[in-house]
Amino acid sequence: MLELRFDPETHTYSLSNGQILPSVTQILQAEGLINYQGNNEWHMKRGKYLHQAIKLHLEDNLDRDNLDPQLEPFLQGFEKFLKDTGFKVEGFERPMYHNLHKFAGTPDLWGYLNGSMTVIDCKIGSFAPWHPIQLAAYMELLRVSGIIILSGMNLYLNNGKYNLKPVNARELQKGLSVFLSALTLQQWKKENYV
Repeated sequence: MLELRFDPETHTYSLSNGQILPSVTQILQAEGLINYQGNNEWHMKRGKYLHQAIKLHLEDNLDRDNLDPQLEPFLQGFEKFLKDTGFKVEGFERPMYHNLHKFAGTPDLWGYLNGSMTVIDCKIGSFAPWHPIQLAAYMELLRVSGIIILSGMNLYLNNGKYNLKPVNARELQKGLSVFLSALTLQQWKKENYV
């Protein structure tokens, strides 16, 4: 298997042979499944910075004094989630790729919740219909990386609070089908210069 490289500045995934892989989010955006309300760039940056803060928190390297005050309530919600649920983190923010389908992504967080291996996708704000699709794609990346996930949940962070929304097996199966369809369509467009 080829080595995966990830450039966090450009959010580009590439293989050691130079092949560029589309990300889960890029695929969903390209096929019109993600629709950010308002400023897309602003939402992306805020989410990126929150994910960095969560990663640093989990690594016990977060400098709270230098944390953007706008991120603090979201991080507090994340800490409350960890405390309230006893979620046992097994891994987080690890770039992965699918060798067969040729896409990549970085699942947010996975570990044990109530004794079940669970993937958690952290979000700011509230539910959107594309969230289970994205979660299903991350579960598939974990599966092909040898990490068997039994359940998936979206974690919505806001104002020092959290809302944990389980995604049932049927939604995840449908989500993966929709994602793979979007990926196939994107690949077809690229091959046919559409």
